[in-house]
Parts: sequence; C-alpha cells; structure tokens
Amino acid sequence: MLSVIPLLIAVSLSAFAESWPPSLPETLSVPRTSQVSDCPLSGQRIEPLEQQADFAIQRLDPAGPADLPIPADDLDRASAVLAARRTLGYWERRPPGTTVAVGSRRYSAARMAESFSALASLLESIQDPAALKQALVEKFDLFWAVTDAGEHKGTVTAYFDADIPVSPGGETGTVPVLSRPSDLVRIDSSLGLPFDYGRSDGKGGFVPYDSRSEIFGGSLAGRGLELYRTRHATDLLILQTEGSGWAVFPDGRRKRLAFDGANGHVFKSVGRALMDCGLIPRSTPSMEILAYLKSQTPEREAELVGLNPRYVFFKEAGPGGPWGASGLELVGGRSIAVDPSRVPLGLGGLIISKKPVADDNGRIVRFEDFTRFIFTHDTGSAIRGPTRVDLFWGGGPKAEAEAHNMLFPGKLYFLVLKDPAHGARDGR
Repeated sequence: MLSVIPLLIAVSLSAFAESWPPSLPETLSVPRTSQVSDCPLSGQRIEPLEQQADFAIQRLDPAGPADLPIPADDLDRASAVLAARRTLGYWERRPPGTTVAVGSRRYSAARMAESFSALASLLESIQDPAALKQALVEKFDLFWAVTDAGEHKGTVTAYFDADIPVSPGGETGTVPVLSRPSDLVRIDSSLGLPFDYGRSDGKGGFVPYDSRSEIFGGSLAGRGLELYRTRHATDLLILQTEGSGWAVFPDGRRKRLAFDGANGHVFKSVGRALMDCGLIPRSTPSMEILAYLKSQTPEREAELVGLNPRYVFFKEAGPGGPWGASGLELVGGRSIAVDPSRVPLGLGGLIISKKPVADDNGRIVRFEDFTRFIFTHDTGSAIRGPTRVDLFWGGGPKAEAEAHNMLFPGKLYFLVLKDPAHGARDGR
C-alpha cells in the first residue's frame, strides 16, 4: 500500500517540525497552461518523494529499556490484541525452518509465534501503561529504527480504504477500471531488474508494461479487461495509490476491489509535478490538489494524472479486507506498510508521531501527539528504509480526511520475545 500523501504533496522531510501542517487556503487560485509539454519537467525523471529525504536510513538497532516509551496507546486495546493475534497466525503458517532477521539477531518462525502469543496475552491482562512497559522490557528484545547519523526519526504517512464511484461500463467520457492482463508477470527480484512487474520482450527478457498514459490512450482496449468505469481519473488514481478499496455503484451497492499487479513503472508524485510545473502553488494541501485535478476537463484531468506512469490493476474480492502483502486482513490504525528489504513483515512494536483529528464532516480541527502499538502487515512501492512508515487508517470519510493530512516525523520501535538461544551480547 501507499499513502496518497507522497502522490500529492512535496515537502522537505527535514523541515517537518517547522513547516507542517501547512496553512489551509479557503480557495485555490492557480495559473493555467495549455499543455503539459509546457512543464519544465517534461522529458525529465521525477524522483519519488521518499528518495528526496535529507537523511539516509540504515538499520534497526538494539534499544535499551529507557528508550522504550510508555505504551499509553491512543486506540482501544481490543484492536491491538486483534492485530497481534492475526500476526501470530502469520508466523504459525510459515514453513518449518523459517527464520527472520531483526537487526543483528535472527529468530525462528516458532519464536515469532511465541512472541505474538505473549504480546497478545500482555495486552489483554495488563491495562496500566507503566506496568505494561515493565513487562515488555523484561520479556522482549527491543529494537528501534536508526538513520546513518544515529538519529531515531523517520516519516509517517497514512493510507485508507478508498471508495470509488463506478458504473458497470459503457459510458463515454469515463475512465475504465481494469483487471490484470494475462501476460503481466511479477518480476523475480533475483533478476536485478529495476521494475516489479512487466511482460516478456519476446527475446527472453522482460520490459515494463504500458504506462498510465498509454493505457488511458486505449492500449489495452478490446482485451476484455474492463471491470467498471469511473468518471474521474483522479478517483482511479487514489484507489490505485491506496492499493485497494470499494467500487460504489449509483444504487449504493459496494464491491471490494483488491490489488492484482501493477505495470512496473516508477511511481511519480503528481502533486509535486504540478507544483514544479507552476500549475499549483507550493504547499497546496492534498484535498485542494484533488479538487484542482477534478475541476479540469476529462481529457486534461487524464493528462495530468498521467504524469504518474504507474498503473495498478484490480480484481474483485469477497467481503472483508483490505489485505496486506502479508496476506493478513489489515487492522485500521494498527497495520503499517514498511520496506520489506529493511523491516520484515510480521513484526510488532510501537510508534510515536503526531496525527490529524477530523470532525464528522471531514474537517481537520486539531493535531495531536500519539503513541500506539503497530504491526508490519503491508508494503508500498514508495516506502523505503526502516523508519519510513505508512499507517493504515481504516475506511470512511473521517479516515480519508485524516489520512490525507497525515505527514509527520515519527519514531519506530519493535519487540521480539527474548530467545534463550541468543547470546547476551550479539544474539547469534
């Protein structure tokens, strides 16, 4: 999964404390250019937002008891227990002999299952945060994410369970929601290719699939891939950025849509491109960027959305979900997306950050510090490094509004049940 924030907002990650949240203008007045080709970025590569960070993320390090915050969780304890037990199931289903590296230590799948059984029991039985911390430091190995400069800071965004208004198809001037092409393949990471999905080049190799603009131009028309149609290319972009969601029909019926592959192109920030092209002011809030895109003609909207060449395909799914890359059903407010090359799926721990709070009408009324238990259930194409976190916020208008405004520094801690097989010093 991937938060909509990197898609829409360009902010210096080293200046969060001073620059966020931005002021929220009541109206958006923007210059108008006649062609995207007028954009100074035309023909240039736009790096994903996360690659512009001013700090390089390096490792997970052991943490001491004094480093762990008091786990004064801001959510209900039942959701933490649910997430812990789902993660327990993840490890119980691992093949025998499976191990996982956490920092410099390696744990068996059986030990990880024991870890989440113990964590769930502690969460259920100990309500006092100070007493819970004492139990955690006595029973668990502690780790925290560290930058190469030795700083324990990172970036926290959020994603949500998106709704997309759809019709069964056939309408002109609308955008198709497509299922996976039969010749799309997942690229084996061992091949060392710079893309995650593609197709055969007919010569024994692979190439990325068609870009978003090519698909919007009809490159896959007539192949029977159309699931539904939606009026706005922007709504489809949001659904694809979140990775899953609900198709909502005019009569109120809802159908779950799940991720089913992508075209292999590098994600690029539409919002940042619009800012760099002079189409919208710097620091324009994400909801205003969405409104700007939807205010264009359908052709112009598709052209602007096409600045992000990455395209996601979907499949219809049953009730429940959404499901993360771990195969687990995500828990709102608890599941996070991580970079699996640096942080394994199936970990649990604590996060400290700041969050937006919206009223029932979706208006942000304040920002609050928070601490909560989180679990690594998902991944995202723009999530890089062990302190880069995308927090699943749940579904509904309030969750959408808050997720759109979630972009803050944060600290991340992980907990694994102590293993007697580990040495006192290096854990090997």
